[in-house]
Amino acid sequence: MEREPRPTRLTRAESRAQTREDILNTAKLLFAQEGFRGASLEAIALQAGYSKGAVYSNFESKEDLFVAVVETYQHESLASALPLFEGAPSNAELVDRLANWADKLAQNGIWGFLVLEYARHVGHGSPLNERQSSLIRQNWHVVGEKLRVMFRDDMPVTSQALGALVFELTHAPLSGLVTTLTVGGLVRVTFEGLILAYGRPESKNNQARGA
Repeated sequence: MEREPRPTRLTRAESRAQTREDILNTAKLLFAQEGFRGASLEAIALQAGYSKGAVYSNFESKEDLFVAVVETYQHESLASALPLFEGAPSNAELVDRLANWADKLAQNGIWGFLVLEYARHVGHGSPLNERQSSLIRQNWHVVGEKLRVMFRDDMPVTSQALGALVFELTHAPLSGLVTTLTVGGLVRVTFEGLILAYGRPESKNNQARGA
């Protein structure tokens, strides 16, 4: 009878990375359930199965942990958006994909409220607030550059503004309280109007997208 191989022991760096990931995942759940103020580091540590000291060995403060959670969410949002642009055969199809993506993400609308709660807590000018804002602007730019190829050069809207339209409509906190018009519907209205006014010819657009 063959012996089962012994489980490989994690290195110190791997163990630390696993601890950080566990804390982040737990914090994401508790912040969503309890809000920024309501979720304590003690509760996060307890539910993650670590000491409060383990939390502080990975994050400087609850504010630092919250920003790390939001950064993870922002990375996930961007990663889920980029495949929408692959092989889109037309402007209409791309807008439809974006609208459906926005509707799906908007179902988790609690994050808009949480970010506003956090921003009010730390105030303007906080280094942590700027860290979060920098990533948001970066996501706007990346998606905006993908969208910009649909439009003529004379359109008076920057790539970053185009990306902001997508993400801010998607994550607008109050949109989750209204059922008469979906976030995806707002995305469609916005970009169908922009395409009507400033859209490039479809053949050139497809070449620019690599379709």
